[in-house]
Amino acid sequence: MLTIIATCYLAGQILFSVPDGWRITEIYSGGQRAWSNTLTLNYCPPDCEAHRQKAYVKLVRQMRVGDTVETPAGCTLTLEPQKE
Repeated sequence: MLTIIATCYLAGQILFSVPDGWRITEIYSGGQRAWSNTLTLNYCPPDCEAHRQKAYVKLVRQMRVGDTVETPAGCTLTLEPQKE
């Protein structure tokens, strides 16, 4: 089994429909993110900071090797082997 992770950046007040078989794991609406339990802060130039503040939704879906699934349009996909 594989886990597909889709990170979908949202622009403005866009409506986002979740394709069948996917589930939402995280929603971030933009703005300052909370930092906790860290002693090291990495420098982030202004363009990095602007990207960091973009609204996004993260979706996941389980699939088997060889399956074909509908992916959300315009999203970044990551595959991870399922941990047993």
